[in-house]
Amino acid sequence: MYPKLSRRFRALMIDSLVLVAVVAFSIAIGTSVDFTNGVYQSVLVLVPIFLFEPVLVSVTGGNIGHHLMGIRIRKSGSDNKINIVQAVIRTFLKLLLGVPSLIAILTSKKHQAVHDLLSMSLVVVKDPASLPSYEVLDERTELQGYQYPGKIRRLMVTVTYLILSLLAISMITIFLVSDLCAYRQVCSNTEDTIQIFLGLAFWVLVFVLPWVGWSGRLYGARKVRLEG
Repeated sequence: MYPKLSRRFRALMIDSLVLVAVVAFSIAIGTSVDFTNGVYQSVLVLVPIFLFEPVLVSVTGGNIGHHLMGIRIRKSGSDNKINIVQAVIRTFLKLLLGVPSLIAILTSKKHQAVHDLLSMSLVVVKDPASLPSYEVLDERTELQGYQYPGKIRRLMVTVTYLILSLLAISMITIFLVSDLCAYRQVCSNTEDTIQIFLGLAFWVLVFVLPWVGWSGRLYGARKVRLEG
């Protein structure tokens, strides 16, 4: 059983606050130790920050946010916890990709984010009986009676749409927003409104297009109803 995106997002918010505390603690410890070589001091500050999550995930099966939200991380295809190497890869990818990585949860079969898929991990509910039924999801299945394009094709078409959308928003920005506003942030009220609208449009497209594309609804990779 898999958690809803909203539960994973809440876990992410909790872990972000925990990470801020870890960063503050690491900086306090690093600056309190008088090293003659600044490299050692940097290592003392950075190592706890980058190893905190991987160690916690590989040893306990999740971050603090995961445990508070009643979910855990395990290997894909196994009920075992992921190892430290997988945990490091997963953490690095999550930091690199950010919140957009979670978009894949809306479309992937096992509700995996991009960093889950690439690190071969799953996020599952610890005890499905402890949560309301609407908070627990089954494995996603494709609609019966339809033939879906291949996964690679759907992925490539979706990425193409995202790139074209970004180019379209960029072109609209070039035509409607002055250089003074774009480069020096000296904008009129109209230009501020346009930038806010285009920013919102971009994020809506970033979240909607992957879901629409994976469900076979984009031209170029549409599902086909089977006869009979």
